[in-house]
Amino acid sequence: MKKIKYLIVLLTMIITNANMLNAQTFVHPGGVHSMADLNRIKAKVLAQEHPWIDGWNNMIQDSKAQKTYVANPSTTIGGSNGIRQQAARDATAAYYNLLRWHVTGDTTYARCAVNILNAWSGKINAVVTGELFQLPIMTMVQAAEIARTYPGWAQADIDRFKYMCLNYFYPACHNFIGSCGSWSGWDFLLLQIFFISGFFVMTRQNLMRPSIIIKMVPEVEISTT
Repeated sequence: MKKIKYLIVLLTMIITNANMLNAQTFVHPGGVHSMADLNRIKAKVLAQEHPWIDGWNNMIQDSKAQKTYVANPSTTIGGSNGIRQQAARDATAAYYNLLRWHVTGDTTYARCAVNILNAWSGKINAVVTGELFQLPIMTMVQAAEIARTYPGWAQADIDRFKYMCLNYFYPACHNFIGSCGSWSGWDFLLLQIFFISGFFVMTRQNLMRPSIIIKMVPEVEISTT
């Protein structure tokens, strides 16, 4: 049995994007995907290049990638009673439809995605709770950041989604900091949520939160054989 000491330095993404903390403007989409990333996806798919086209063809066969998809929102986003799974499906559907919109130019996919996001922001009315709430939140804010580039997403709906991020998602994630024990991967999810939602709502407080957490995270001993 030997002990390996790990300093949980969570995220190359945070380090490589540190300069954005001092940036004067926010360029959307940010976080996981830049516009260059989305354009590269589009170019590979339209050129029918492998293996990209293979992954694309698999995705568009998924029921969640259809523009007829309809969300089934709840007043919270976590839990073991099926709510978390439904939230994750809806968030993934929004993400898939936004990718299809960007590649094809068909705005009905974008409209489907914003309808999903609007359904959830119109339903959630308190700080979210429940088991594994971090998982659907992460995908949902990723989708929302891409959706910001769709001109058809009404400003009032964008503002309502921002409100949900700041008042219902952020407190839940903040309160979870340090609660994961030895399961440090959950802190990784929190950092992604803070970073992407910070980009979406355009607040430097959220963007700075990951670097603050990294400084707070203690050294953890993990025993291996």
